[in-house]
Amino acid sequence: MLETLFERFDGLIVLDTETTGFTPRRDEVIELAMLRLTPDGAEEEYDEFVRLSPGKELPRRITELTGITEDMLRGGIGKEAAARALAEMLGRDERTLVCAYNAQFDLVFLYYLLDAYGLAGSLKGAQFLDAMTVYRDRRPYPHRLGAEHAPRHRRHARDL
Repeated sequence: MLETLFERFDGLIVLDTETTGFTPRRDEVIELAMLRLTPDGAEEEYDEFVRLSPGKELPRRITELTGITEDMLRGGIGKEAAARALAEMLGRDERTLVCAYNAQFDLVFLYYLLDAYGLAGSLKGAQFLDAMTVYRDRRPYPHRLGAEHAPRHRRHARDL
């Protein structure tokens, strides 16, 4: 399957985010994980926690769902560093495919993260594949992570 993708794309980025909620204007990206693959077999991994904005608190429900704590975020990187790393990875290849589970959710949050630093244009050249759509096509209903799957919720991009 990768060979077929690399006939159309120079690079493939498997991406996952964790956020403080569902509203991109109010909530924040708190983890950004990416795995970049190229036709020659090169891999590049990026997985960083992202510090909360001053005055923001991590909702308890998010800690329960993801296992991410405020202590983990305090040791993370700033939002601008995360935005620049994402923009750089998106810009590495002329034809990039970004694959994410529920890609629209991630894309909106990433747009807001990038836009805050004038980097939203880095999304223009990329195409997106929603792995959830593929999953739904091949698996029976229900198609979302439930409470019984919470320990499996936090996965690195390599595990998608």
